[in-house]
Amino acid sequence: MEGHRRQPRRDVQGHPQSHPRGHPNAVVMGLTLSNLASNATWLKRLAPLGIGKYLDGVSAHSYYDVGTSPSHPPERFDADPTTSFKAMLGMMRPLRQTMADVVKPGAKLFVTETGVSYDIGSKYGPNSPNWNVLYAQGAVVARSHLILLGEGADVSFVFYSADFPSEIGYGIFFDLVNA
Repeated sequence: MEGHRRQPRRDVQGHPQSHPRGHPNAVVMGLTLSNLASNATWLKRLAPLGIGKYLDGVSAHSYYDVGTSPSHPPERFDADPTTSFKAMLGMMRPLRQTMADVVKPGAKLFVTETGVSYDIGSKYGPNSPNWNVLYAQGAVVARSHLILLGEGADVSFVFYSADFPSEIGYGIFFDLVNA
């Protein structure tokens, strides 16, 4: 998207040369911004330049909040009508509407990255993460996917499949069966 911030007309109008016309099953998806709400914002911004005619679908990351964690669940702002636009549900509905307005009929929505960390302040240690931390992370990931799919995403992928030391708790280590 960095190019779009500087030269949106050039980037969108230059797109036909890169469209994969040579393969009958090729699909072009975008915009894949990290904040879920930003995808609708940028689709609207690029619509007058014709972005919709080049997209076969939309790909997006589902980060609804800075610091997605059990302390910041996807429903956190739902209860108050003045802040509900900040909740995942309040981001998905405008995105689907914008897709209907801008992109081709029947366009798919792929959520290519849905990640939720362990709770704020979690650290790795001999007794951490404990089962409460893993259960909370698993529950928020499951609710996030249900919201995304229930609000019209065609597919949603968990991110990351493995955990690593530099970003604590973004892997899928949780166990909802034995909790």
